Amino acid sequence: MVYELLINDVAPEKRDEYILAYRETWKKVNRPGCQGVKFLACIEKPSRVIVQITWDSVEAHERARQIPEHGTIREVGQRFEVKGEGVAHYTIEEP
Repeated sequence: MVYELLINDVAPEKRDEYILAYRETWKKVNRPGCQGVKFLACIEKPSRVIVQITWDSVEAHERARQIPEHGTIREVGQRFEVKGEGVAHYTIEEP
């Protein structure tokens, strides 16, 4: 498994609406190789939202970027004027 993390900032008063819109859009899009998505809303920084997406592999994510519906998800961020720190992929290393 590979975890994609998007570290985003959105207007604090729109954070809950952004998460809801992203979640609803995600449900409508077929993402082969995607095992799920989670939203982490920061307690100390109300504008911060981390989106964690679980993929079978980096290649699965790259293939998903090629489907037409990928733009639909990006539009959510544009609509809420999200400021992001970019995308990175991670693995979990157990102790």
